Amino acid sequence: MTDAVPIALDGYVVYARADDVGIGQVIAAGIDYEPHVVPAFLEHLREGGCVLDIGANIGYFAMLAAHRVGPAGRVIAVEPVDKNVQLLCRAIVHNGFTNVEILPFAASDQPGILAVETHALTSNAEMHSGAARDQAGGFAIAKPLDPWLASLARLDVVKIDVEGFEPLALRGMDAALRRHRPAIFSEFHPQALRRNGRVEPEAYLARLFEHSPVLQVLGRDGSRRRWRSADEVMHDWQQSNEAVGMDGLMHLDLLSQPE
Repeated sequence: MTDAVPIALDGYVVYARADDVGIGQVIAAGIDYEPHVVPAFLEHLREGGCVLDIGANIGYFAMLAAHRVGPAGRVIAVEPVDKNVQLLCRAIVHNGFTNVEILPFAASDQPGILAVETHALTSNAEMHSGAARDQAGGFAIAKPLDPWLASLARLDVVKIDVEGFEPLALRGMDAALRRHRPAIFSEFHPQALRRNGRVEPEAYLARLFEHSPVLQVLGRDGSRRRWRSADEVMHDWQQSNEAVGMDGLMHLDLLSQPE
């Protein structure tokens, strides 16, 4: 990959494509990426900890986690898109990280082949549940994560951002979630949940509330709003979209933290 650009951050490097306007160019310009999520994420990183990054993309959160948990820790990066896997490999080699493992497939609730939609000017991609595979622009191997996580001694943090495929990914690692009770950082995008995961957003919230009786909304203004019901989270999402005129296109970032 000749257009891979190294971006130096706080003690480590990530790689991005030069034409990645969604993530790479933002980070390269020195603009804080997801500044409302990173502080909460850092609070949960400990020396020797184990972090699972589902939808690792180019590795912004995975490399940050690897740097913070140190050589005694472990980071598992799940990423099905080959161009992103190449960037993850470059970053691991450049940083000399020995604590990062890449699982180059999509996390789902059952093995199979998924239709994938990628875009020329971003590293993001969307998996489609039930989409016509003969009309797909690309494909990804899908696997449940539980068999890959069965030997873990600990799992402290899960970060998941897979454009509406979150319910299927978590369903495929239910045993690990129940065994380790990690903090879960999840994107919550009702439109993507319905379009890609074929799951109603209230059903996904119900699953997160099974994991924790309180969900925190990590607000873009730095606030952390605590809710105890799906109705409260949905109302927050609706109000947040109305405030910026996004008509449902803006997602929320949630933290499900067992108490």
